[in-house]
Amino acid sequence: MKTRITLTALIVGMVLFSCSKTNKLEQKKKQLNELKQELVKIQSQIDKLEKEVAEMDTTKKERLYPVKLAKINLVPFEHKISIQGNVESDALIKITTEVPGKVLKVFVKDGQYVKKGQILFKIDSKPLEEKLNELKSRYELAKTIYEKQERLWKDSIGAEVQYLQAKTQKEALESAINSLKAQISKTYIKAPLSGHIEEVFIKEGETAMPGFPLATILGPGKLKIRVSIPEAYLGAIKKGSKVYVYTPTTKFTSYVSNVDQSVNPMFKTFDVLVAVPKGMKLNPNSVVKVEIEDYSLPNAITIPINLIQKDEDGNYFVFVAEKGADGKLRAKKRLVSIGKISESNVEILTGLKAGDQIIIEGQKLISDGFLLKPVK
Repeated sequence: MKTRITLTALIVGMVLFSCSKTNKLEQKKKQLNELKQELVKIQSQIDKLEKEVAEMDTTKKERLYPVKLAKINLVPFEHKISIQGNVESDALIKITTEVPGKVLKVFVKDGQYVKKGQILFKIDSKPLEEKLNELKSRYELAKTIYEKQERLWKDSIGAEVQYLQAKTQKEALESAINSLKAQISKTYIKAPLSGHIEEVFIKEGETAMPGFPLATILGPGKLKIRVSIPEAYLGAIKKGSKVYVYTPTTKFTSYVSNVDQSVNPMFKTFDVLVAVPKGMKLNPNSVVKVEIEDYSLPNAITIPINLIQKDEDGNYFVFVAEKGADGKLRAKKRLVSIGKISESNVEILTGLKAGDQIIIEGQKLISDGFLLKPVK
């Protein structure tokens, strides 16, 4: 009994020790995170004070601050949206059956090349053949009655109504027999065109139903990429817009060949089609990455986005280098308005012009009016 009590106490002690160790770890993690946040806040305050001191200390303005400059030039600018697209083919066809029934034989497999008219599947036709034999027996009787009524009618003995009824019955059975024969012929599922079997969906012994694909076949035809675009870009993307397509093995440039003007009410998207260059090999139903140009300018002012700063009033600004009346090169704060952002560059709408010397390194350590020393 004493041994049991001692063992229990030992287990409880281990659990408490483990919990205590876990709690201490969590406390230290929390403390470390709080100190890091405090450090970020203190560093921000230091940077702000250093800048304020530098602006107020006129003696420091006489110091030459080393900076790196770059000349503003007009360059082409384009903005792209990145999205996924699905590869489609005009000649990717679903093979279906018009006659329901058990699949007796599957003659093809995935990837196999077939010719137009080649038999792909055989559906059980026994129930239809049994019904056909029954109709043939009824037809023979109806035919005999009709021929008898026809002779009587020609001899002006039989009634016209009996003759017409016999004729109608015979013709109805003829039509039913021909319809059944057509259905039996459709139990042989044939290839509608020459091409490769992309995928077989059904096995022997399973039941084929109208509307459900048995297989897909890919023949020679044009490939295209269908992309669903958010409604917000309707009007920005036009027929002819440049497109960059990326696959796991290749990339190529294309264009938008069609823009659907109707919006999907459920998903709030519209579809565009992207042309696939002739000879480009893509797998239908595969997914590719596309970048579609929705905005472009042949001559624009763009700068790296990391050069943009924001002042206390919420204005965006950059520093440029300008020579004053004394011939000295000084930092000049320029307020700018920005446009679209493409990758790491931003379009500048106002505030800069071609030929300006923008400060690209050292701009964080200066203020308006500081003397500059350009370095390479």
